[in-house]
Amino acid sequence: MTQEKNLPRARLPRGSKGNARVAVPLTEEERADLEKISIKESRTAANMARLIYLRGLEVIKSERTTSLGN
Repeated sequence: MTQEKNLPRARLPRGSKGNARVAVPLTEEERADLEKISIKESRTAANMARLIYLRGLEVIKSERTTSLGN
């Protein structure tokens, strides 16, 4: 199995203190989608959820920056 992108496999960057856990309610369909993606990427569901969060955060920050420029 190969990865499409060479993304880090670590849960958090080295030296990071990541004790803050956040419970995210998901529908059964959303959870099933998360499981499918995590299996395809050879990741845990929690690690995949974190990556999805980080990618979404980038989009939101980008949208805010773009809307401030208008």
